[in-house]
Amino acid sequence: MAAHYLARPQPTPELTLHWNQECLNRANLVRHAVRAGLKGLALILPAYLTGLGLLPG
Repeated sequence: MAAHYLARPQPTPELTLHWNQECLNRANLVRHAVRAGLKGLALILPAYLTGLGLLPG
């Protein structure tokens, strides 16, 4: 979860995306019950990818 909060004040979209991805990577290492609380994060990552031009808008 800390990685998600680190993502917020980053100076570039790339760093924001990096820390949000790191959050999901680490969440995958813990039990499903904890990971269930991160569904919102998984839903916002496409917006970052679109903003970086990595997904079509």
